[in-house]
Amino acid sequence: MKIIGITGGIGSGKSVACKILQKAGIPVLYSDPIAKEVMDSDEEIKRDLIIEFGEEVYKDDKINKEFLSELIFSNRENLHIINTIVHPKVISYLEEKIYKEFEKEEIVCVESALIFESKIEAMFNYIIAITAPEEMRIHRVLDRDDTTYGEIKQRIDSQYPEETKTGLADFVIQNVGTIEQLEKNLLFFINLIRKI
Repeated sequence: MKIIGITGGIGSGKSVACKILQKAGIPVLYSDPIAKEVMDSDEEIKRDLIIEFGEEVYKDDKINKEFLSELIFSNRENLHIINTIVHPKVISYLEEKIYKEFEKEEIVCVESALIFESKIEAMFNYIIAITAPEEMRIHRVLDRDDTTYGEIKQRIDSQYPEETKTGLADFVIQNVGTIEQLEKNLLFFINLIRKI
């Protein structure tokens, strides 16, 4: 049984990579929706986030994603506080989901942009970092999202630099070509991991 982390900065192509894995029959758990589910449902987390950041952190009893994003991407200390409150329960919930998948599969992938920033790398057997030059990543996001160059740059600057992530990962895929090339490289590493 192997748990593989899929990480990379905004616009790197990690979501496309995860869709390729799912198409190949490999289960992928997405950390952001899982974290949102836990933040929406856990009363202790709700209480602690409101104490730290005020009532605005929730809207109609659901996590206020825009407000939370602004907190995280404007101040690294906020990310640390949020991680301290949220991550123990998210990790516990994630582990439950992972071991449920292991009833059917020998490999489970977890997509998370913040594996290293959140200090959760120990939960993975292997980590694959998807990377691309910064300008390419920015233009990919500009093409797909309703956002500005400055907002994307702020998000990039709030995360670890690409060279830090690639230095910490077990495998690195430069996503600068076609989706077919990304698929070929990704499945090469997955098959390699199967054999280790």
